[in-house]
Amino acid sequence: MPTFSQLPGDLTITHTIGDEVNFTLDLDVDVTAYTFSAGVYVVSTSGFQGGGGGTVTNIGATAITPTITVVNAAAGTLAWGVSETQTATLAAGIKYRHWVRWVTPEGITRTIVSGDYLPKAP
Repeated sequence: MPTFSQLPGDLTITHTIGDEVNFTLDLDVDVTAYTFSAGVYVVSTSGFQGGGGGTVTNIGATAITPTITVVNAAAGTLAWGVSETQTATLAAGIKYRHWVRWVTPEGITRTIVSGDYLPKAP
């Protein structure tokens, strides 16, 4: 039986709490005039990774908002980043996920990358 799947690329992000995190996404497609958004949100507060629930109790709440900067639109290169201040607000005991979305000039929205977001205690 035929199937159709339109899922984002899977990208797990792991880092130390309180560190700045920056990396490049190479989409290999011209993204001229596209707009981008990103987020890290709470999935579970029930002792994920062996830690306690932390202080966040609102499942689905945005935990931090990464900055997405177009480095080279024609090549589809983006910079993704969060500051030390942002990551310092996260807890190892909470389960997070992240996403990056684009909106094309024609108004089509797609989640292009998502995955687990794993802040670790130093």
